[in-house]
Amino acid sequence: MPLYRARLGCEYEPISNTDPDGLTVLYDREVPWQQKEMKPIPNWQGEGRANPRGIPSLYVANTPDTALAEIRPWLGAKISVARLDLERDLSVIDCSKHHAMDSFLNIFEDHTKSEEDGIWYAIDRAFAKPVSKEDEAKDYIPTQIIAELFKSEGYDGIVYKSLLSDNGFNLALFNLNNAKVCHCELYQLDSIKFTSTKTGTEYFVGC
Repeated sequence: MPLYRARLGCEYEPISNTDPDGLTVLYDREVPWQQKEMKPIPNWQGEGRANPRGIPSLYVANTPDTALAEIRPWLGAKISVARLDLERDLSVIDCSKHHAMDSFLNIFEDHTKSEEDGIWYAIDRAFAKPVSKEDEAKDYIPTQIIAELFKSEGYDGIVYKSLLSDNGFNLALFNLNNAKVCHCELYQLDSIKFTSTKTGTEYFVGC
């Protein structure tokens, strides 16, 4: 099954074009990042849901749109999107299987659900919840600890739901070499659509 990874930006390839009159025009053409640039470097200092700083994981998605949404690009942004194939059969933990359940409290009110169901629901929500750039360092600590536990048990990665895409799922691979880049193309973000629902929480101030 193909997987997808997005990265903001692109490279610039120098192009020369000579017209019939002998005039040569030089310009830079936008091209996707090269294959090696579509994976984190081995000592990458960023951190994520499944990896502490300095020990990178490979984050991929099941659709191009999910990969695009996960990097939260701005209007007009140029984005390189790669398709990757797995190098071998992998053993992964699927934390997304409880995603369709009701709220955490309803799980314990429903006597057909076990305490284990509630734990898996909480793990899924922890991985799926979007984290702001300002808070990511501290908010990633719980999922990083869980990921290290799965890794120590011999699993190759973790599947979790993307809350930024209706049909999207993410996969964090602990080994950067478990998937290879086989195709890459350049996208430009043309529109962003937001929808909202009132939660019922409000207050009034005397005016």
